Amino acid sequence: EERDLLPKDHDPHRWFINKVLKGMVGRGDGWSGSCSSTTTLFITRYEYVNLFHTMTDWWNVYDTAPAGFWEEGGKVDVVWLDGHAEGNLDGVWGDAFGNSRHVKHLKEGECFQRAIIVPAGYSSPLWFNNRSWRAPPCHEMADAFAKHMIKSHGLEGTSRVEKRVVIIDRKPYIAHPRSKKGMPRVIENLQDLELAIQRAGGDVRVVDFARLTFAEQLREVREADLLVGIHGAGLSHVMFMSDGATLVELGTNSLGMFSGFATWKQHVKYKEVKIGGGDGNFILKGRDIDTVVGALTG
Repeated sequence: EERDLLPKDHDPHRWFINKVLKGMVGRGDGWSGSCSSTTTLFITRYEYVNLFHTMTDWWNVYDTAPAGFWEEGGKVDVVWLDGHAEGNLDGVWGDAFGNSRHVKHLKEGECFQRAIIVPAGYSSPLWFNNRSWRAPPCHEMADAFAKHMIKSHGLEGTSRVEKRVVIIDRKPYIAHPRSKKGMPRVIENLQDLELAIQRAGGDVRVVDFARLTFAEQLREVREADLLVGIHGAGLSHVMFMSDGATLVELGTNSLGMFSGFATWKQHVKYKEVKIGGGDGNFILKGRDIDTVVGALTG
């Protein structure tokens, strides 16, 4: 008789775990092979090339291990239960957690002594949209998570540079083979903002994260005194910003995704500048630019 292995009133975003568990079987008395002794984490990624959603996946993987595991240099094997093509964030998994591979690359009859099913990112405490509850932020855990990700990319010595302003310039790019052409939410007059910040004494860097490695992105974010960008996944880097820094979101909706992330960062400030609505192109008004500059000058 087929039945659900998790209660039906469980978090609806964990429905997939039922299917995963039904696809696994016990070793059985007649089995004579060997089992991997490495802890193996199984996870289904959905929006796997989107940094916001991948951040929630990474958080869940990090949260799976016992306290001190990652700090002591622990590594795991990760098995992706999805069939996605290669994406722009795939390499980060290996750098941060250990060997990663798709389920299709498992050998028939492969056995795991310690297999852990990781909930999808949609059920992460970082992601609260469409929920009747919201996990209170744990600043200590957020700091430990950020420290782990930063250390795994060799950037422990990076910190905030006073007056350094990093402006995210969103441009079309190919994140995976099925990427659609075009780029929603683009600022047409970023140069006006850049010049205004320079006049106010800011050290401005306009960066296109799609052209940088993840480690290069982390360095830019860690050294930013002010990180500025229109609503987009790149603002998820607020999780890695240095103490005393400020994230300025040029807001186009009311989803609260990055303000939510920012609540986990006790010593990072968040400010939203509403510039309109929708997913089209935008032109910053004078008052918008003045508000951003004010976040730098105090």
